[in-house]
Amino acid sequence: MKKTNLKNMVQIYENDVRAGTFIIADGFQRDHRKIVDVIRKHRNMLETFGLILDRKSKSEGGRPTVEYMLNEGQTIFLGSLLKNTEVVIAFKLKIAHAFIVMRDALAKIRYQKNDPEYIRARIEGKSSRRLETIILSDLIPYSVAQGSQGYAENPENCYINYTQMTNVALFNIEEGFKKVREHLDKKQLRQVAVAEDIIADSIIELMAADLHYKEIYTAVKDKIEIYSEVIGKSKVPSIDMPKQLVLF
Repeated sequence: MKKTNLKNMVQIYENDVRAGTFIIADGFQRDHRKIVDVIRKHRNMLETFGLILDRKSKSEGGRPTVEYMLNEGQTIFLGSLLKNTEVVIAFKLKIAHAFIVMRDALAKIRYQKNDPEYIRARIEGKSSRRLETIILSDLIPYSVAQGSQGYAENPENCYINYTQMTNVALFNIEEGFKKVREHLDKKQLRQVAVAEDIIADSIIELMAADLHYKEIYTAVKDKIEIYSEVIGKSKVPSIDMPKQLVLF
């Protein structure tokens, strides 16, 4: 049985609140394969609450496996199919609270995204992102010419490396939140836009100085970390999560 951190029982996945079957199996103290068998047996009934999503994961032995991502209705119905024990009842209570809390968080995120200032910040951020992307597209062949096998085989890694570097420097990211940029508030979006301008300007300057691509990354990282120290790291999502979520 794969041991999982029950603090993060539910998460925002594909723009909905979901619980993964590894969390569910651990909470109900059942083998993951048995939980999956129950889901497959009763899939038609479970999908009266919506489509069951799945994602590739890894078993305890490291082999690829499928984890199902269930919404609130599916999770509650699945729990009703299991024999009630003290453990099962206690976990039902905990995960019901977790769904309520995370559903409230998702509602706040959606409300924020309709804010005109947020929309304006997104547009400004996309402009800076386009500039950074153009500069990085120049950095890739520059790096390959200097011997970068990684960028030669996977050019996308260049964009990923600089994006992750920015995210790590600027934000403390709550576990369970993927696609970080989708969860930033208007202030954070503007901070990212400034960081991306710093990155673009620095890369242009350092490429002109004929620095090695690894030295360019280190120098840019140093600048972004200094910028982060000035503005202070912030939490993603920026809304205050109700304390109930971390009590379990």
